[in-house]
Amino acid sequence: MFWGMLAVTAGLGVAGLDPVGALILATAIASGARRDAVLAFSASSLAVTVVVGIVLGESVQRLVDAISTGLHVPDVARFWLQLATAAALAIWAVRRHRQRRTKRIPEPRPARGSSMAAMLVAGVLWGIAALTDPTFYATAALAAQHGGIVVPAVLLTVWFLVSQLPAFAVTVTYLVDTEGPAVTRLVALTKRLSRVLTRVLTAVITLATGSLAASSATYLGTGMFLPV
Repeated sequence: MFWGMLAVTAGLGVAGLDPVGALILATAIASGARRDAVLAFSASSLAVTVVVGIVLGESVQRLVDAISTGLHVPDVARFWLQLATAAALAIWAVRRHRQRRTKRIPEPRPARGSSMAAMLVAGVLWGIAALTDPTFYATAALAAQHGGIVVPAVLLTVWFLVSQLPAFAVTVTYLVDTEGPAVTRLVALTKRLSRVLTRVLTAVITLATGSLAASSATYLGTGMFLPV
C-alpha cells in the first residue's frame, strides 16, 4: 500500500511541477546569494511544506471521515455535485489553455535581498504558497490516510521534491558548480519542460471533465452513474 501511495504522490508531484521556485533561486543567485542562503531557502520551504501538509491532511481526513460515516449523499445531489465539478474543471482547463498561449514566465529581476535571513523568510513564504496548488491538497489528504507523522512526512517530501524538481536541481547545480553557466542552462530547460507538462495536465483535466459529464448524462438516461 505504501509503494502505491508513493507512486500516486510522485504522479501528483509531476502534475504540480512548478518552475517558479527555480526562477526565484536563479534571481537570488544572480544578485549574489551565497551557498548557505540558497540552502536556507530550500530547507525552509521543504520543512514548511511538510508541516503545513501534515496539519492540513489531518483536518481534511477528519472532515472526510465525518461526511462518509454520517452523511448519505442522495443520487440527485451527487448528480449536481458531479455536474458542478465537471463545470469547474472545464473552466480550469480553458483558463490553463489560454494561459499557455498568452502567459510567459517573467524573466528574473534582481532580488532586493539575498542574505541568509531574507532567503530563509522567502523559503517559508514559498512553502506556505503550496496552499495554492490543488495537487498539494490531494497529497495532504492521501498522506493523512496512513496516519502518524513519519509516512505522511515522507509522502509530502516526495511531492515537494518532484513538484519542485527544477528548484532542487538549481540548488544542487549551484552547490556543485557555483561559478559555471550550468544554472542558467538549467533554468532555460525548466521553462521548456514546464510548457510540455502544462499541456499534459490540461489534457488530464479535460479527460476528468468528460468523465464526470458522461456520468451525469448516464444518470439522466438510465438512473445509474458511471463508475468514476
